[in-house]
Amino acid sequence: MLEVAFTQFCFWFITVAFFWLFPSVTKVIFSADMDERRDTKKRKMFLKMQQPQRQQPNTEREFGFRKFACVEEEAIYEPVDIPVYKPVKTPARKPVKTPKPQTSSRIIEDAISALMSVGYKKTEAKKLVNEVCKDKVFSDVIEVIKATMSRTDV
Repeated sequence: MLEVAFTQFCFWFITVAFFWLFPSVTKVIFSADMDERRDTKKRKMFLKMQQPQRQQPNTEREFGFRKFACVEEEAIYEPVDIPVYKPVKTPARKPVKTPKPQTSSRIIEDAISALMSVGYKKTEAKKLVNEVCKDKVFSDVIEVIKATMSRTDV
């Protein structure tokens, strides 16, 4: 019994809420004379068409001075303080150290192995080749060997 009453209550509540939210639907459903409604709508449209249209504002008056016809406006010039440009001092750049040209590691290794094959110990050969290569850049293994031999007085 309560279920039926609750169901009917919900149905009528939703129906009333629908017609309250959409009054135009209510007018269409419950209007007795549709022709009268159509005539009223046509009359309103006709009256709306007969009203004079507002003119578009003149673009000259819309922007800038004389925007409002009742107010005379003049340009007022006021002095403006312009900030003086002060350059920012950047720290002096340090010169980039360019690496000194060096003898290729492959040439040094070949010279060390050549000296070892002649009879020098590995540590002694490395020391001699590194001393020679400090002062000068070599492009050939033979030149490195000649320079080490001339320093050792062999």
